[in-house]
Amino acid sequence: MDCEKAEPLLLDELYEELDELTSAAVKRHVSGCARCAGVFNGMRSARSAAALPIMAVPVGLEEKILAAAKEAAKQQNNVVPFKAKVSRVISIAGSWAMRPQTAMAAVFLLMIGTSAFLIRSKDYRSNDSAVSVTVAGSPSPTAAGVAQSETIDDRAAASAHGPSAPPVTRPPPMPTVAAMEAPAAAGPVDRMARGDLAEKEQQGQALGALGADKDEGSHAGYGGAPPPAANAGPPAGAPMADGMTQQPGAMARHAGKNDDPYSLGSAAFQARNYAEAAKQFDLAAKSGDRNAELWAAESVREGQGCAMAVGRFEALANKAPGQWVGNEASLRAAKCQIALGQTDAAKTRLAALAQSSTHQQQAQATQNDLNQAIAAKSGSATVKGAAAAPRKAAAKPAPLAPRSEASEAEKKAVDHGY
Repeated sequence: MDCEKAEPLLLDELYEELDELTSAAVKRHVSGCARCAGVFNGMRSARSAAALPIMAVPVGLEEKILAAAKEAAKQQNNVVPFKAKVSRVISIAGSWAMRPQTAMAAVFLLMIGTSAFLIRSKDYRSNDSAVSVTVAGSPSPTAAGVAQSETIDDRAAASAHGPSAPPVTRPPPMPTVAAMEAPAAAGPVDRMARGDLAEKEQQGQALGALGADKDEGSHAGYGGAPPPAANAGPPAGAPMADGMTQQPGAMARHAGKNDDPYSLGSAAFQARNYAEAAKQFDLAAKSGDRNAELWAAESVREGQGCAMAVGRFEALANKAPGQWVGNEASLRAAKCQIALGQTDAAKTRLAALAQSSTHQQQAQATQNDLNQAIAAKSGSATVKGAAAAPRKAAAKPAPLAPRSEASEAEKKAVDHGY
């Protein structure tokens, strides 16, 4: 064997993996070849240096390994997978759902719900759209037609479940309140610029309804009075009772500020969104702006009527006594009291305003109009009583006697057809 054949077999000879014949041939060649003997000895030295000594197995190692394996298996058995939980819940629910009692209850509920939906279904209209109230307070003819309408579904429901409750309708407002809440005949007006024009017109309608009988399409008494000028309100810069000047107007104070609460409230008031206007004016009034508080009360009066606004006017009048805004609030409170029929309280408030320097003329004019309306009402009652006397006397004829000129009351009675 030469070096070329023996060199690949040296490693196998080192690990004793050759057969006897090949191993004997390699050994003979290594013993006679110095080069192959050096390579083989180097391999043998490297193997002996890398070999590790055999260590003895610790006592009880096998028992410890088996105990740890049993503990791990026990903990794994205690944990229930999420899928197993869901499957268990589904199986329990399915077992209950497949019972005859559950199936009967589901069918019964479905039948009742379907019947109620098909029998009671109809186009419900809101109460506000079903009833429309005119200025005088009487329901429009369309409201009666809507209330009396009955469909086939209504008759079927009445036969199955008994007659249904009648629709709830809004009661007509009182004539005085309706007159105060009615919009102006000329359409929307800019209350922020015209001052008290709308209040004077609405107050005239209210006093006309209180003081005299109304003809068809017109108001007698105070309601027929001509409206005041468009600039009847006090201009900006007018002197107050305490010597100070009135706060500048809304446009002057809030020029260029379109996002502050006062400007937003003014825009909402002009758009006839009185609820939003009252909200914004209340926000502006938190900073001490009495003018904003006055317009907040006015927005409440426009949106909800005098019954809700009179308290606000009175509170503002008590907060700013003697000032222009306080006197203005007191005057509007008196007008609301007149509209609500509280004439005694209105007289007391107007008498106090008649002594002020800012609202003396307006308070006196309102007081005169109220007195005229009350006098006209009492005069109408007197004329009716005097007209009833000749009727009663006509039942028992008496001898004719010379008569003087007929009294004024009798002339009015004859003119009225009594």
